[in-house]
Amino acid sequence: MAMKWSDRPPEVAYSLNPAFCGRVIDGCIAGYAAAACRAMPYPLSYLILPIVLHKRTRDSMPSTLQTRMHPWLSKNQRAKIGFDERVRSMAQFTREALIFLIRTGKIEVTGAGELAGGDTKATRNSKSESPEIVDCAKKAKIVGKWFAPYADAAEVFRMWGVAP
Repeated sequence: MAMKWSDRPPEVAYSLNPAFCGRVIDGCIAGYAAAACRAMPYPLSYLILPIVLHKRTRDSMPSTLQTRMHPWLSKNQRAKIGFDERVRSMAQFTREALIFLIRTGKIEVTGAGELAGGDTKATRNSKSESPEIVDCAKKAKIVGKWFAPYADAAEVFRMWGVAP
């Protein structure tokens, strides 16, 4: 059951607001589209925040695409510890961010149920943004590019040890 906005602790409301989470998801969609030349499967959106916003996972990610997702996961098995719970706990924030992105016209859902759009400039560094926010945006694009080679979203879910 979704928690009312007014019932959320201020720290949660501030740090996991739809605009910020939407920026992360938007960057991932853009990275996916750039690498795959197609819209991103909707189910993959539920993996983005648990990967990018988990500091230990984000910090261990490469800063470039020299390392692909599967080999990286093989060497970084710790990233999968508790991942299923992170996916469940972040699902509400993912839904809220997707609604925000759709309502503001940043992304759209295709007839095939995929997510299209994505701001290709989502990683630009604004003077008002913290280095952590910029890092999240950059890593989100990498995650999108990591997802792109896999035509079946279920395969990505299996690699991360969760069921779609």
